[in-house]
Amino acid sequence: MPHSCQFGLKLGDFESANFNLLLQGGCGVAHALGVFQGLGLIFIASMAAAAAGFGHTVALFAAFVSFFGYFPWIVRLGYVRRKANQIPMVLLILMVSPSQALPAIEGLISVVYFSAGIAKLAESGPRWANGETFQSHLIATYLLRDRKSALWLSRSRTACAVISTVVLVWELTFPVVLILPQYKWIWVVTGVLFHLSTVPARIHYWIYFGPLYFVFLAPWGADWLNRHPW
Repeated sequence: MPHSCQFGLKLGDFESANFNLLLQGGCGVAHALGVFQGLGLIFIASMAAAAAGFGHTVALFAAFVSFFGYFPWIVRLGYVRRKANQIPMVLLILMVSPSQALPAIEGLISVVYFSAGIAKLAESGPRWANGETFQSHLIATYLLRDRKSALWLSRSRTACAVISTVVLVWELTFPVVLILPQYKWIWVVTGVLFHLSTVPARIHYWIYFGPLYFVFLAPWGADWLNRHPW
């Protein structure tokens, strides 16, 4: 493969993301990368325009279409798939029924957390909450990244078991926020603490799930603004 067409990327980088088109070789790599980057810019620009209120519906539609051209290149990477699989559904909700977007997105978030709890039970059963799984993540983090805070927390089997149990119960009961919205703050606060507690293990889902919590805060914020006009 000519050096001018490699852009400093290794073959393994392409293989890990299953970039089949990029593996065709030659300057086709440059063209494929250009398409990939162009679709990414369209997606980001469309999302920014929709957030700013410029051509709201058109911008959301552009983001929706560009999503299916951009993310399939990298969606086979597990850590991308787990963070991006709700995007088209959220965009579709915002386009079709913006007035019902907040409760619909709350429903999607509930499904994500509830399914995560079911997956844990399917994988290990109730034993997932005995603390060993969390300990293994912490120890692996220490060995791979020398995170001493992860090692410190892993030494307490009791602490790991308590955190794991709270997380499992919280995930399995998250749909309660849809049935009893007056108590949703309990699950929201627990969620914030949960995601922050995984930081020592270098599990930074807070970066991706953190903004989602504005969905739960939006009604309270709107009510506060109505009662405190500028």
